[in-house]
Amino acid sequence: MRPAALLNALLLFLFALLLLAAAITPLYEQFMHPRFRLLTLSAAYILLALAVVVLLGKSGPVHPLNYLVLSIVFGLLGAAFVVHFPERTLPGVWTDGTAEILPSSWDEEDSVLISIPEIYLYTLDESQPLAGRELRFRGVVLRRPDLDRRGLAAVGRVYLSCCAADAVRLIFIVELPPGTAPDQLKDGEWVTVKGRLRDFPRDREPFTTEGLTPDSFATLDVINQVQLVEAGEISPTQAPQEFFIDTLRGEEPYSY
Repeated sequence: MRPAALLNALLLFLFALLLLAAAITPLYEQFMHPRFRLLTLSAAYILLALAVVVLLGKSGPVHPLNYLVLSIVFGLLGAAFVVHFPERTLPGVWTDGTAEILPSSWDEEDSVLISIPEIYLYTLDESQPLAGRELRFRGVVLRRPDLDRRGLAAVGRVYLSCCAADAVRLIFIVELPPGTAPDQLKDGEWVTVKGRLRDFPRDREPFTTEGLTPDSFATLDVINQVQLVEAGEISPTQAPQEFFIDTLRGEEPYSY
């Protein structure tokens, strides 16, 4: 057996092993969306098959670059067993589209059923397509003494654009309805909010995320500084099967 064939087959085998190791461990969800797991596994098996073909077939001379590639692969494999990654096991079950997509974005009271990340997206649109419309969304309550004193609460939900490593908790400041005291809400509980968007006063100080209960899953908190939600109703609700959103539809029916 020629050394070139053995080395090239070893390179393909190690690449396949790297993909397999990533795809069957929780590390995969740190860097890739789980919906691509099957594609990654398929690529690994194809590389294994190519390794066998190269090993049994003819091969040209070994290129010096192969040794560099081989050393990089060995380094990555070694790092996978040594480097510590934060624990970010995804709760719930991943589905194609993740968020609950309802047949219609209108409930029986003509409120727009929509997710916090989609509302956040629309507040950045100059045409303000949600202006004046009653919205209904779900999120987690985040209390803080300065917000309590002003009859406000922060409500957030985690958004993933790719994978667990880029999880961001998007937060809206909610003006509580008349007769609803902050003490009626528990920090960390899920609520349904019905209300309308309203511009922040231009002279106000920006809200900061300091002092908000951290989320064990999100890597970053972002508070919308453009508009707040003037709530007409806020009530406890059950947590959804998947507490994060990874789908921004941009049209009705929205993710919810």
